[in-house]
Amino acid sequence: MTEAFRRLDFRVHVHATEEEDRVREALAFLSGVEDPAVEQAEGHHGNPISILIASLDRPSDIRAFWDRVRDHGQMTPLLARLGKRLDARGQLFLRFDKQEAYRGRMKLVRHDDVVSVKGKVAAYPARRERALEVSRAYLEEG
Repeated sequence: MTEAFRRLDFRVHVHATEEEDRVREALAFLSGVEDPAVEQAEGHHGNPISILIASLDRPSDIRAFWDRVRDHGQMTPLLARLGKRLDARGQLFLRFDKQEAYRGRMKLVRHDDVVSVKGKVAAYPARRERALEVSRAYLEEG
């Protein structure tokens, strides 16, 4: 299987009203990373926000993530909207429901309470059309 993704980056916001340990569990479930990096930010009204960040760049870790997506029945909805999830530079954007991830389930969503995933498609030339071909072939192959 040819590797189609160079890297997957995961980000999730932890709002002051949330328990950080639970959000960490959701991120670990999706990414497989137990010890994410943490950035501090401030909300519009001065409220503290922690941003948990995890990255996968080893092919085996990236493959394991896509296997989990497939095992949780999310590959079909992902493939159905694949073209809408890719930008002009060949980056794939996904949003997984944060609450569902905490419960041990993967669910692609369009709302804002999410763990976001950005994947860099290994396509040359780095154009959207080529990235779409490469990512579709890889994701359908599994």
